Amino acid sequence: MIDAQSRLYQYDLEGNRLREIPLPAPGSASLPRGKEDDETLYYRFTNYATPSTIYALDPATGESRLHFRPSIAFNPDDYVSRQVFYASKDGTRVPMMITHLKDRDPLGQRRLSCMAMAALISRSPQASIARSACGYRWAAFMRCRTSEAAANMGKTGT
Repeated sequence: MIDAQSRLYQYDLEGNRLREIPLPAPGSASLPRGKEDDETLYYRFTNYATPSTIYALDPATGESRLHFRPSIAFNPDDYVSRQVFYASKDGTRVPMMITHLKDRDPLGQRRLSCMAMAALISRSPQASIARSACGYRWAAFMRCRTSEAAANMGKTGT
């Protein structure tokens, strides 16, 4: 995980890195799983706008394809996520994900749902039906790693 986002890398049996497996977007991915002789491995991907989705990975080529997407009354294409960074009082670079409806200005005059975590607790991006439903009524939601960063959100110079 780099800056609160998953990265998948493929290695050979000697420990040499072969390639990075491209993910569909910034978010959280599980490790690819399968049996030793399987020609296809499967991993789960999610982020704030994507419900948990299963991808099939061909380890020979490193290419992924969509295997299963849940059928729910939610269109992830209506949302956009971006990562921003804020500096805490001690200068620590704090990654934050801001997700909002594409047709809304995330900096406009709207309510904001903020999920804040203690600095030692790392949470990676994941979809939530409850937060998604709020997204239709509210402008945006974000997750940050410190409550201080959340408290400073929107203040001048932060």
